[in-house]
Amino acid sequence: MLARKQPRRMSDLAEALEMTPASASALIDRMDQRGFVTRRSDPEDRRTVLVELSRRGQHILDVMERGSSDHFAKLIEKMTPGEREALATTLRAFLRIGAEMGEGKSRKC
Repeated sequence: MLARKQPRRMSDLAEALEMTPASASALIDRMDQRGFVTRRSDPEDRRTVLVELSRRGQHILDVMERGSSDHFAKLIEKMTPGEREALATTLRAFLRIGAEMGEGKSRKC
């Protein structure tokens, strides 16, 4: 969530994660304590809290994404051509449905 757009308002994070503001705040508290995110006041509205990944948080995310890519590449190599085609068809369906849901702004299935 934070990797796509930073900084994010706390209220926007809560909405995107479908959490109450209190639950999102508690989650960000724990992430902040571990050094994964930083918080600051919005210079345009001091009542608003902005959250962004810290260097440590970004590094961990980068490592995880690289590991996931390598892992999935190894799995795909072991698939038959028919299985690869089925996977491609499924991924295209997910992209289509995601785009349709994005147009309606509804993320619930």
